[in-house]
Amino acid sequence: QVILSIICNCTRAYPEVVLYSLYAQIQSVNSERVSRAEKICSTLQRDSTSLLSKQVTSAFQLLEAFKGICRTDLSRNKRSKLHLWDDLQFSYERKECRALVIPLRINFQILLPASGEHVKRNQFPAEKRVKFLKFESKVSILASMQKPRRLFIIGTDGRRYSLLCKPHDDLRKDAKLMEFTTVVNRLLKTNPESEKRQLEILSYAVVPLNESMGLIEWVPNVRTIRDIMLKYYANRGINLDIHRIKALLDEDKSLSERMNNFSKVVEWYKPVLQLWFFDQFSDPSMWYSARNNYVRSAAVMSIVGYLVGLGDRHGDNIMISETVGSVLHVDFDCLFEKGTKLAVPERVPFRLTHNLVAAFGVSGVEGPFRKTCEVVTSLIRSNESVLMNILESFLYDPIMDWRIKSKRRQQEDEKLKPQIVMNAIRRKVRGILEIGELPVSVSGQVDAVIQQATSTENLAQMYIGWMPFL
Repeated sequence: QVILSIICNCTRAYPEVVLYSLYAQIQSVNSERVSRAEKICSTLQRDSTSLLSKQVTSAFQLLEAFKGICRTDLSRNKRSKLHLWDDLQFSYERKECRALVIPLRINFQILLPASGEHVKRNQFPAEKRVKFLKFESKVSILASMQKPRRLFIIGTDGRRYSLLCKPHDDLRKDAKLMEFTTVVNRLLKTNPESEKRQLEILSYAVVPLNESMGLIEWVPNVRTIRDIMLKYYANRGINLDIHRIKALLDEDKSLSERMNNFSKVVEWYKPVLQLWFFDQFSDPSMWYSARNNYVRSAAVMSIVGYLVGLGDRHGDNIMISETVGSVLHVDFDCLFEKGTKLAVPERVPFRLTHNLVAAFGVSGVEGPFRKTCEVVTSLIRSNESVLMNILESFLYDPIMDWRIKSKRRQQEDEKLKPQIVMNAIRRKVRGILEIGELPVSVSGQVDAVIQQATSTENLAQMYIGWMPFL
């Protein structure tokens, strides 16, 4: 009853934000969650004003329309551009919706004072709430297997935004990890060393509609590192000969032979990512700023990814901002060391291939990258209880499915045991390496994971689709 009362009060105070979560619970496959969510709705409609009741109805109508877009079968569709109403039968009848904020990171950030003092003001100020003013008829269909639908929206601030309606994908883990990065960002703001370096994790809004579909904020002006690298190699007449590389790194060969062959392959593909920074940021001061943003953001996500066991960091899951140079990670399905359970186990704590290192500058991993890693590692150690509490609630969520779901999976799905995972994360937080029982220094731990990430022995045994040679 206490929790029910808290949720009802939050919904009354911030309906434009909370109704997203309430709708997702009503649409859940878990009958108990549906029952409790419906109880909250009936409580709100029974004792609230008619204005809130209308707001709930309008919000749910829009979310039903988004759900309809996700459920539209596009398996036979060959076009990349569709019409929102004619082709996708968008069911929301009005032009605007003031009942919900647009799923944007800035709309979901609560503004609390850094000191923890109580401040009598709205933590979601009205000027920050961007709502739906108009839906454009054009819809772009992305060329991936699930065919996500990109919608274009005019916000109440007059700006144009994009949302991705993603079907056939459980986005709850992505949403949970975005919550975790929000907490990490708050800790980074309160630490003098990290604040001095303006350390931050670039993130985005994720809104699950149920267990199989949801909405994702479209981050503008970003490109995958795979796209950047392959374009530069193509411009130099260097083709990616996957079949030849796969033969050279075949798992039937001895480890020493695979390591020798891997070194040869790396020589074929000289680093090019640093060239993109020169071309993209032609002004020296802009280049320097962008490179610093790149190095520091890469370091922050490397350590945070190492902490939560984030895998599957291939070139399509790491993006770079074309305006500020910061790194953006996407697709967080492979969490809590799931990558080590794949048919071809992942052996590195994060991606630190020669292309990424070359873009760090002449100092490589020895400059700002290592120092930033140490600052973040130290911050994590000093905030163990805060971070572990969040991760524990994440891991023990009863509707989270932690089984291995991958094209590279083993014959039988293996379910991760939360307590084992928690113990492994706690060891990392305390600086206990896999090979020992005593904690090492912050610099010692950072040195160990960097060596592990750049080890030729580890990279030579990685899955070929991960492209460890780029």
